[in-house]
Amino acid sequence: FVFPHTHSCAFVSIRARLRSSAPIRVHSPPFVFIRVPSHPFVRIRVPSWIPRLPFAPTCRLCYAPPVMSEVVVRKLNAAGEETYRWTGRLLARTPNSITLEAFFNRYDRLDLGYAVLERGDRFIEHFYSDRWYNVFEIHAAGSDALRGWYCNLTRPARFADSEVVHEDLALDVWVGADGTTLVLDEEEFDALPLSEEERKAARAALTELLTLAGQRSGPFSSFTSRDGRRESGNGDE
Repeated sequence: FVFPHTHSCAFVSIRARLRSSAPIRVHSPPFVFIRVPSHPFVRIRVPSWIPRLPFAPTCRLCYAPPVMSEVVVRKLNAAGEETYRWTGRLLARTPNSITLEAFFNRYDRLDLGYAVLERGDRFIEHFYSDRWYNVFEIHAAGSDALRGWYCNLTRPARFADSEVVHEDLALDVWVGADGTTLVLDEEEFDALPLSEEERKAARAALTELLTLAGQRSGPFSSFTSRDGRRESGNGDE
């Protein structure tokens, strides 16, 4: 069991081992206070049913930094110059990836030729520190129908506590909700002053994206509904 402490930077971990198979009866508050052996002057307020469980609880006070719910995304060009920034809400984080939810607000309507974006479109944005791309899952404002996935070829992203920085390499991929793919801006990519190693890494990432999209696997295997659940299928509603 994990219960919040009075401070935002602390939590209490209550560990216990079952002593019997007796049913657990959950009682409503009032709360009671229990002591933490490692911190004799600290008392933790917990629901009154905790001491009545059919096992012996032990407590440990742990400290952790507060969870950052908002993350600033900084988009840089290949020369390292910032070209745009926005803010997203943190949905998930691993050592090598961050997933955010953000909403399109740069234009009222943007016709890309192969897709149309509108103000309020919902983006689920996947950033990776060990891959040469990111993937934006795009949902229509209002209906929340899946429009498709916009993929940017980038250098591996850099993560801080509340910031994501990625360097765009111009080359992009559009994956429609029906699985069709379109490679974009290859001429711009070819004109960039990149090393041979960077070109090979970006081309390999492009092949990986097209393979994942063709197999409907990885970030293309499902989409994220408004309530945060992952749904399989092609996004038709």
